[in-house]
Amino acid sequence: MNTVFNIFLVLHIASGFTALGTGLTAIVTRKGGKSHKKSGKVYYWSMLGVSVSSFALSLLHTNHFLFMVGLLSLYLTVSGNRSLLFKRKDFRATRTDWGLAIFCGIGVAALVGYLLSRIPITHGMMPVIVVFATVLLAHVLRDGLWYAGKVKRPSNYWLRRHIGRMMGAYIATTTAFVVVNVQTDPMWIAWLAPTVLFTPLGTYFERKFTPRRKKAKMNAAAGA
Repeated sequence: MNTVFNIFLVLHIASGFTALGTGLTAIVTRKGGKSHKKSGKVYYWSMLGVSVSSFALSLLHTNHFLFMVGLLSLYLTVSGNRSLLFKRKDFRATRTDWGLAIFCGIGVAALVGYLLSRIPITHGMMPVIVVFATVLLAHVLRDGLWYAGKVKRPSNYWLRRHIGRMMGAYIATTTAFVVVNVQTDPMWIAWLAPTVLFTPLGTYFERKFTPRRKKAKMNAAAGA
């Protein structure tokens, strides 16, 4: 058992460090350029390694927080990467999109339901798990409505979704890394620091590469 655990631990650490480095490279390099695409691909597969190893480690040595991070990272990474497919106007959600949403939705609901039936919400890591679970469920439900055609999104939504999800996965992974390896007083500084640092950056890129519809209409009118 220890040998199997150590193998997944090495995979988790190696994938995590690779994701942190390539993710940062993808953030700072020119969007759509060769460096961005290459680092983005490595980042994607590294994040899958982080997710798979998180599940394995959390099951081998019960760790509910690690399982939650694995679910959130998996959903944000895969859905963010698949957002690029929605650039095609005729592309519709496939079984992969639905399956991912259903798997993560049921997984996080079962986890939180199980924990709340046994542990007070104010105990230990429970507040953090609940926050992460709420974020994940919000994404799953919103995507489900979009996939089913119940909610219309602007034509550039695929790009906003790609940027937001990839940045979200990076923030989640960075947060887990900081919390495990950096001691702060008070402890909430470690939890909030990655979000405070990278969320404005993600918002900046979303606005830079996805102009507001109002501005787009004004430009169209001026061109006419």
